[in-house]
Order: sequence, then structure tokens, then C-alpha cells
Amino acid sequence: MGNLFRTLRSSLDANARRAVEVYTRELADYRSLAAEARGSAAMLEFAVILRRRTIELAAEDQAFTGQDQTYMASVGAARGEVGVSLASQRQILLLHANLSLREIHEAAGPNDLGDVMRILGWIAHHGLTAQNAYTRGYLKGQERFLPVVARIQMLARMLLSDDPAAPQLAGELDLPMQDHYLVTIARTSGGRPDHPRRDEVVKALLNRHRFPLTWQQVLVDTTATTLLAQYTDLTDGGKAVLGTSGVQTIKAGWTNDKPAVPDAS
Repeated sequence: MGNLFRTLRSSLDANARRAVEVYTRELADYRSLAAEARGSAAMLEFAVILRRRTIELAAEDQAFTGQDQTYMASVGAARGEVGVSLASQRQILLLHANLSLREIHEAAGPNDLGDVMRILGWIAHHGLTAQNAYTRGYLKGQERFLPVVARIQMLARMLLSDDPAAPQLAGELDLPMQDHYLVTIARTSGGRPDHPRRDEVVKALLNRHRFPLTWQQVLVDTTATTLLAQYTDLTDGGKAVLGTSGVQTIKAGWTNDKPAVPDAS
């Protein structure tokens, strides 16, 4: 008879404290949260509750309840509302997954093989539910923190990096997701516009075309706007650059010896 779940329960508080220490050490956003006593306490409370529910549900082979998912979404929303970055949000999910495996490894005894397989199978089956609930709340919180222009640009970057949360953000922005995208890069002349000017350009384009777009540094001295539109066909004037999933990139005027794009004007 194994003792894995009993051992995990007895080490729950210590594991939660260690998790908060890891988060604050690895992520600047979480160091800022922990600088306030209320923020640090909220992080620890969530770490404890998430571990307690994981142990309880995995032991009984039960799924997260609607109440569990609502709670996780509320925590994600709180993170989004205070400006935790998308990169930190994705990294925190990875850190939690790594810590979960470490905690199981540390708690497992020689007679715990059956329980180890049970909890690993449970995490594989139900862990994504927790991630999706947390991410859904985070994106909702970002809605109250970031203006639409910034969130549109965030969506474009998520699509370009194949982020699995992109469809959720697209839904929040009321933008239909496409199976394939055509990526167009347009270079601007006259120096690098400041951030307010960039936001004005994005807003003006959004008023005419409802698709994701963002600014990017393409070369050392070049600023470009990346526009993602529904993929239809490759044009004769461009050369396709391999992208991810259904994303295809066209750089108008691209040649092998001169990797540049013409002015947007």
C-alpha cells in the first residue's frame, strides 16, 4: 500500500512556500507582486489551494469542478489586471508543471508506483483544464489593463509564435480565428516613430481592417508593421518564408541578395 497522497498532503505547505520562492526568483513580475504583503499572501494562498485540490481530486480520480475553474480564472484575472506580462503568464504555467513533477518525485516511496501513475495520468488529463481556466481569466484581466490596440498587437505576436492561448484572446477581441494567415511586412520611412505614433497607426488600420497587426524591429535600422490577414494565395511579387502552423510570410520585394521590403507608402 502506497503513501504518496499522504506524503504530498503533509508536505503541501512547504511545497507551496517553495513554489512562491521559485516564482519570485525567476520572474520579475512576481517579485513585484511579492513586494506587497497582500500580493505575497495571495500567491501563497493560491499555491496551497491548487495543490490541495490536485491531491484531493487525483486521489478520487475526479475532475476540477466549475467552482474550482471559476476560482482559478479569478486568480488569473487578478494577475492580468496588475499588468503581469504574457511571457510571465506562460512561464508561470511551465514552472508550476516542473514543480509538480518534482514534488511527486520527492514524495514517492518504493511502494508508490501505482499512485504515481495515477496522479501523473490525472495531471495529463485534467491539468490543461486548470491552465485554460487560469489563462482565460488572465486574458480577461488584461482587457481591463491594456487598451485594445495593445491587445491586438499581443494577439499578432501570439499567432506568430503559435501560442495556444491565441484563440481565447481572439475571442475576447471579437476577431475570428483563421486556419491560415498571410503575413505581410511593410517598412516605414522617415525614422522610427515613437510608441504613441505607432499606436495611432495601428488604431487607424484597425478602423479599416479588422485583423491582427503589430510593430516589430526587423533589422537594426528598420521598423516594420506586421499585418496578419486571412491567407488566400501567394502573390507573384513575393517570396514565401516558412512560418509556423498555418502562418505564411510574404515580404514584398524580397530577393536573395537584398533582404529588404519597400516603403509602405
